[in-house]
Amino acid sequence: MAGRRRPYQRKTGYVPQAERSYGIRVVHRERPNMAALTELFVRFTLAEAHASRDLQNEPVIARPEVLKPVRGAPDLTAEGR
Repeated sequence: MAGRRRPYQRKTGYVPQAERSYGIRVVHRERPNMAALTELFVRFTLAEAHASRDLQNEPVIARPEVLKPVRGAPDLTAEGR
């Protein structure tokens, strides 16, 4: 009984080249939500356009002399009507 051998059993995950299988697993995904993607694209495009427009044009700042009331001019505010 001492000479009886057990069959060989692999102890690692190694697979000989002859036993290897070369297959491709296909992953099926849901179709993208085109309405949501279109809305994001439009939002990003508009944000980019507004950002570049703001950089091109300097902000308009009212000059202090324009804001001063002129003597003799009619009062056009809500209180003067």
